[in-house]
Amino acid sequence: MYEAAGVDRSRVLVKLAGTWEGIQAARVLEKEGITCNITLIFGFIQAVAAAQAGARLISPFPGRIKDWAAANGGSPAYEPKDDPGVVEVSRMYGYFKKHGHEKTICMPASWRPSRSTPADKVAEHAIDEIVALAGVDRMTIPPPLLTQLAETEAPLPRLLEPQAAAAGCSEAAVCGGELGESDFRLALNADVCATTKMAEGINAFIGETVKLEAALKAKLELIDPQTAQPAAAAAAAIGGLPVKDAKYSTTESATEAAVGGASIGGFPVKIRAGPEASPEDGAGEAADAADAWARQQEERKAAEAAQQEFRFGWKDTSSPLGRDAKGYGGKYRER
Repeated sequence: MYEAAGVDRSRVLVKLAGTWEGIQAARVLEKEGITCNITLIFGFIQAVAAAQAGARLISPFPGRIKDWAAANGGSPAYEPKDDPGVVEVSRMYGYFKKHGHEKTICMPASWRPSRSTPADKVAEHAIDEIVALAGVDRMTIPPPLLTQLAETEAPLPRLLEPQAAAAGCSEAAVCGGELGESDFRLALNADVCATTKMAEGINAFIGETVKLEAALKAKLELIDPQTAQPAAAAAAAIGGLPVKDAKYSTTESATEAAVGGASIGGFPVKIRAGPEASPEDGAGEAADAADAWARQQEERKAAEAAQQEFRFGWKDTSSPLGRDAKGYGGKYRER
């Protein structure tokens, strides 16, 4: 698709979750010249599998690892070098450098203050993890933290360096460099932090995808594909004229206005209402369209809830597969 539009595949980066399936998809895509970012990395075994598959980069989340540790018996505050997220990312980085995975970029994201909690709002602690991982291949840093780094006068030494990290890594190549599915799943299940946080992340991504699909669908349904003009049905009228029956005009004198009130899907509709439109035309069509839209939304919500329960056990019931709804090692709340 991109190549048909004149975009070379070398410029495409596909983001995939750090599941076994996602990592194996990356293995195939990388061989076809399509680079991949394995995200939702919370455990060492995910990083190893991604590197062995030849993924272009991984995105471990040190801040969320610290969150999980603090919520599960760990301390709410650490010295930066002892921060569980910093320790885990440093381990990944050292393993990559020792075992020849230089082609896989370690690019952490998602930051928390090591020496305090976000609720404490200690400004100088906000960049603790970033400073502690200085020297890692890449970082994803939000603008406010970039500004804070630019304004600080504190020293910023490089703490991660390839040769030193490789020398400091004492771990042998996992499974001789060929990690299989059973070993991956066994190790991942043993890592409760990785299992729990990855499931939460996937659920969140799905939730946002559903919102995006609904927004796009609402937008598209307001466009007539034949005329590229706003579609006939809407839940309000302009100047007393049902939107369905407004006559479209391309003249500069036509007035452009947004539909007010309960527009379909929450999105305003802009039309050009010509002088030849009649207030009596199509009375009641807008209300009918609104009712149809409401029914459609209820059906979509029911289907979404059923999908969530089936795939991820969001509800506290047994899944159709016979597993406990909390079988992923974490407790999920209904979103």
